[in-house]
Amino acid sequence: MSGFRVGLYYGFGSEVKTVIQNQCRFTRFSANMHVVLANMLKDKDWIDNVYMATNQKRLRECYQFVSSKLTLAGIPFLETTCGLFLYADFRKVKLSHNSKEIPDIQKIKLISIR
Repeated sequence: MSGFRVGLYYGFGSEVKTVIQNQCRFTRFSANMHVVLANMLKDKDWIDNVYMATNQKRLRECYQFVSSKLTLAGIPFLETTCGLFLYADFRKVKLSHNSKEIPDIQKIKLISIR
């Protein structure tokens, strides 16, 4: 399934649901992908015991990695307990326009290349 990207919303927030429904027309996926996704979602045991556990573990590890780097760099961010996004305040990071100098933001090295 590499290359297929599908987002799902499962929740009760009517405001969030409305926003997602308004954006759906820009993010349609194929009927074939719909069938594959429907079959995956039927396997509740896999979702509960494999997918959700693995996904939550990976999100937690990524959050801990990025938040520790931001803390070390002195960049403030909003702490969160769930979600895929981390909101950081980069306004105080000095960006150099001189090509001989490395901007402060590059010194942070948030991305780990494997």
